[in-house]
Amino acid sequence: MLREISHPQFLEWQAYYRIEPWGEWRADMRMAQMLSLYANAHRDGNKHPKPFTTADFMPDFAGDHPKTKPHQGKQLREALGHRVVKKGPN
Repeated sequence: MLREISHPQFLEWQAYYRIEPWGEWRADMRMAQMLSLYANAHRDGNKHPKPFTTADFMPDFAGDHPKTKPHQGKQLREALGHRVVKKGPN
């Protein structure tokens, strides 16, 4: 595709992506929104007084986001009141 478009067209596509992103990031954002909604609807206010945000459930594959949580699955189970049982030597 880069061989078929001009530099100004490429810059236009970059600007459009900043306004209306598409692809996997967008899909991850939609899922994070649904997870935060679900977690907040079932959250124990005594254990987790602060509501969950979309950022709490966004994957961070690069590991450089300040809100990265290495065990988000565990966090979600705890938010929903499930007892988390630690297995194995870890």
